[in-house]
Amino acid sequence: MDHPVASASALPMSAGFNVLAVAPEGFTFPPGRTSATIASAAVDPAYFNTLGVRLVQGRGFRETDRADGPWVAIVDETFAARYLGANPLGRRLRFVELGDRTAEVVGISAASHHNSVLMPSQPFIHLPLAQHPASRATLVAHTIGEPAALAGALRGVVAALDASVPVYRIESTAEAFETRSKRLARLLTGIAGSVGLVGLTMALIGLYAIVSYQVSRRTREIGIRMAIGAMQGQVLRMVLRQAATMGIAGVAIGTAISIAGAGGLAALAEAPLFDPLLMAAAPVALLATALAASLVPARRAARIDPQAALRQD
Repeated sequence: MDHPVASASALPMSAGFNVLAVAPEGFTFPPGRTSATIASAAVDPAYFNTLGVRLVQGRGFRETDRADGPWVAIVDETFAARYLGANPLGRRLRFVELGDRTAEVVGISAASHHNSVLMPSQPFIHLPLAQHPASRATLVAHTIGEPAALAGALRGVVAALDASVPVYRIESTAEAFETRSKRLARLLTGIAGSVGLVGLTMALIGLYAIVSYQVSRRTREIGIRMAIGAMQGQVLRMVLRQAATMGIAGVAIGTAISIAGAGGLAALAEAPLFDPLLMAAAPVALLATALAASLVPARRAARIDPQAALRQD
């Protein structure tokens, strides 16, 4: 690899991106808006080669892109398609919060997920680190072999260059990706699990109340059935069968919604999220739980005294 080491103000899947108000040349905003809020990172010329970020048009940053030279920028395909049209190279971007200075678009990078693999690709801007110095930066090194084996050597190199620069954390890109890309997924899973648990509890309470109400309304009917020979087991099965009908209808609707939701999340994550085994086991478990919630009123119905039920108004 031509550039085994690079530095950047923030890496993909991190929370350190700078957010800038940008007005692309020639783009007409809706009434009331004059700029777009875009995430950005300042990187050195070796960044794209080191991380394997593909440039689809134009050039990368050069050592000549210095602070005293003309400002330049590299935007990703998502930004170019949304704001720059068919001929993005050479267009200028005005940075509202940076004294209205402008930068020329010299390259287009491939679209990628900077925040989470669960979210669609968002417009992104890369700026030269020499023109936009950062108070903190991440050093990226391309290694051969186990990355952890070079941790001590990397700390030594940084200390030799400037002993006052602290090194906060050393990790492989695979570890960083696993940690940061799954953060949102874990959060969403936790929220969905909590909401699902609350929903299941409310559904079971509701089913219990409905079955109990039906039993109370049919007390006289059940008494007549038992008076003419119906056994407790028959009454129990009758009530549970009605509860199962309601449970099957609810499970069918919920399964259809879950399949549709899984398809939408899979499109966002660009990965299959449908687990056939889970989708088969979940309805069975829900139906069993619904029947368990109906068991108490069903057993109460089976113990109705026929004589007392027949005297009921």
